[in-house]
Amino acid sequence: MEVGRSLEEFNHYLDSVKLILILGLPMAMVMIAGASWWLSGLAMQPIYQSYRQIQPQSLIPSLGKK
Repeated sequence: MEVGRSLEEFNHYLDSVKLILILGLPMAMVMIAGASWWLSGLAMQPIYQSYRQIQPQSLIPSLGKK
């Protein structure tokens, strides 16, 4: 009959999980932040292009209009 059991194996497993979370979570957050920055830049490209097309025209004074 088994009355008690060593928790050494379980503690080793918990230490491994802690290490993975401590290292993996910040790395995943940095990767997600970088991907979000890149994707938002791609999504903003059409807006930047239209702004560049419109901007010079608004700086030209209209001739003969008052």
